[in-house]
Amino acid sequence: MEEGIIKSFIAEWLTNGLSKLFERELPLPLDKDYVITVTGERRSGKTYLLYQTMKSGLASFNEILYVDFQDYRLKGIGANDLDKVVLC
Repeated sequence: MEEGIIKSFIAEWLTNGLSKLFERELPLPLDKDYVITVTGERRSGKTYLLYQTMKSGLASFNEILYVDFQDYRLKGIGANDLDKVVLC
């Protein structure tokens, strides 16, 4: 994958930030010692729950990057390309 595509994707994220949110009453239990998996029906609000979690955690995390792997620009991205995302 071309590095310029990855850089433009990251620049767009930094410029636009998070979408507007409808706050949910159920927060995700965050703990640095555990991996949290969010599952559910299609269109049930999983992504926006993650957005809400990122928004509430922006003060406590140095850097957050949300990558939507269904974005057409990332078609064909592979495991080796993820290093480029981190290094950009």
